[in-house]
Amino acid sequence: MLNLFPTPVRNNFGLSAGPDEASEKLSVMRRYNSMGWSVYEECYREEQIPKLAEALRWLETRGCRVVLDLGCGTGLSVEVFKSVPAALVGLDFSSAMLSKALERFRGPWAHLVLSDADYQPFRPAVFDGAVAVTLLNNMPCPEKTLKELLRVLREGSRVSVTGLKKCFSMEGLRSLLEGCGFRVHEVLDEGLRDYVAFCTSTSFEAMDRAFSTTSIGVLPNIVAIGSLPQPPR
Repeated sequence: MLNLFPTPVRNNFGLSAGPDEASEKLSVMRRYNSMGWSVYEECYREEQIPKLAEALRWLETRGCRVVLDLGCGTGLSVEVFKSVPAALVGLDFSSAMLSKALERFRGPWAHLVLSDADYQPFRPAVFDGAVAVTLLNNMPCPEKTLKELLRVLREGSRVSVTGLKKCFSMEGLRSLLEGCGFRVHEVLDEGLRDYVAFCTSTSFEAMDRAFSTTSIGVLPNIVAIGSLPQPPR
């Protein structure tokens, strides 16, 4: 069993999202939940699969063993991985999307967590690879999301982050990632609706510790789905 959660997990409401941020996140969450996984896949499956293929290629050339799919949605990454890692953790804040992901994340190597990407319930430096595909455009403060991602990554981890072209320019995405502590090796423009950035993580200790490792964000509680244990409250 992966030991991902800090012990004990504490709720730090002082660092939770402000009212505007919470309202925006809840609006996005409700939109995905009301859409449902079947409508989502009908609309976006064919668009997302090529993005995931590019994003995961960067990780698979290194052979990352403990991988985070941040904003995993319906779990399409499982279908795209050519060789599954020792552990794949999918995190999303839409229960409707995760209801489909549960069908794909099968086996002792697969884990799902319902949580806010800005307040992940993981220990620092537990992952050696991560993908975040079409996530940043749904987050009120992408810098906050990326710094929280950096916290849970080991130094030198491979990371693929995509940016929706209608929301980010190629240089804007690169600048955002570098400003949050990632080393950007390449940004691809492969005819997709997203730019795909191949990165490695720097040391989180070199960045300001601006975010709690245990805050729960806008969700009423952190809920683990599948084989991860429910953290204590």
